[in-house]
Amino acid sequence: MNKNIIDIDEFESIIKQADSELEQDIDKAVDLYQKALKLYKGLYLFDNSYEVWLVPTRNYYQRLYLKTLYKLVDILKENNENEKIITLCEEAILIEPYEENIHINLIDAMLALGQQKSALKHYENSLNLMEKEFDAKPSTHFIGALAKIQSYSVRDANANIASLETDLEEKSLLGAMQCNAESFKFLFNLQKRKSLRDDEKDYICIISVNWNRDKNPKGMSELLRNNLRKGDVFTFWNQNQILLMLHNMKESGVNVIENRIYDNLKNYTKLNSSDINMDFQAIMQNKNLS
Repeated sequence: MNKNIIDIDEFESIIKQADSELEQDIDKAVDLYQKALKLYKGLYLFDNSYEVWLVPTRNYYQRLYLKTLYKLVDILKENNENEKIITLCEEAILIEPYEENIHINLIDAMLALGQQKSALKHYENSLNLMEKEFDAKPSTHFIGALAKIQSYSVRDANANIASLETDLEEKSLLGAMQCNAESFKFLFNLQKRKSLRDDEKDYICIISVNWNRDKNPKGMSELLRNNLRKGDVFTFWNQNQILLMLHNMKESGVNVIENRIYDNLKNYTKLNSSDINMDFQAIMQNKNLS
């Protein structure tokens, strides 16, 4: 046990040292972060997994490990060191195989290096692993990685206007557009920039639904797509919240949209009124997603 305590103390000490070096000597900070990550071997005192008093401590060091890992990944991304990211993530997956963001960062690095087949293979393997372990679909954020892989696969090195139009255009232009969370953030900030110069008022809406997880996500997507306009965008932000972005919406039209979506959601989910909440705000007033 003494060795475990010494390792954990050293683990935390090295991370603090790396944080202090981040502004002065980033290369030294990277080396220290890597050194710290190699000390972490998994859940603290996992052999005593039934000791309830250990749970907060174990969770603390797990969070610290993941926070440090993602901090190092971000640094490597800035320098386009994708091969190092792949190695780092592959090592991390041996310790935290069910942490979705590690898999996503690994896939992103593979795509940046043009390794689409490897990225697809890893996506399929990790998807099967998580479905088998949890007997449920991973988050929409993780599933969105497949669209990213597919978009890389169809790119043509000799593109022209005609081929670009074919590749870029959606298969269907009916109803609102659904995208993953990262794409939503990009579109949100793009629209926010446009709002600075155009006389248009866009709204963002958060729908919080205390719903039955057995509901068909495809059905929810179709419901939103059919009840919003072509210029609107939505994403499943997490398991219980959906984000909408309503383009060039008059204030008087917000209530119309709210009532329409509320009624249809209530009918679809069979929930009580208290289980569905919708909050609208003009984009220029919102700074949380920037």
